[in-house]
Amino acid sequence: MGMFSVEELGQEIAVLAVHIDAATHKLLECIRHFDEAGGWYQQGAMSCAHWLAWRVGGIPRPRVRRCAWRGRSASCLSSTKR
Repeated sequence: MGMFSVEELGQEIAVLAVHIDAATHKLLECIRHFDEAGGWYQQGAMSCAHWLAWRVGGIPRPRVRRCAWRGRSASCLSSTKR
């Protein structure tokens, strides 16, 4: 990462965390709208969780289900609890 001071690294971590939170919120909004529109059904999946597991693949299965069921939660895909 080059020659960053501890303070600069700390600031970069904080900024990146804000971007991740914003992207996670947008992702969950998209999942909610996709689920409400039945997009997963139209594409031949058995459920929104099934579609997410197939399409996104990299999300561990329990978190996929939680995201599909609780699409309004901003912490759904977060890997850490606050």
